[in-house]
Amino acid sequence: MPRGRRLYLFFARHGLVPPPPDASGCALVMADARASSLRGLLGFRAANAMRLTGLFEEVMLVMNCCA
Repeated sequence: MPRGRRLYLFFARHGLVPPPPDASGCALVMADARASSLRGLLGFRAANAMRLTGLFEEVMLVMNCCA
């Protein structure tokens, strides 16, 4: 299967960051998210999962979010 050259992932929304040193858990959440039912899109982990598939030579993650 041919590989793509580059995958760009751009996420913009409200953000959460776990306490240091685990910045890999940065997440995007919906504006109406509640602590009791918090679900987020883990940007770094999503990008790393795509990188590990080997489908692209490069995976670039850009996150525009407040934390």
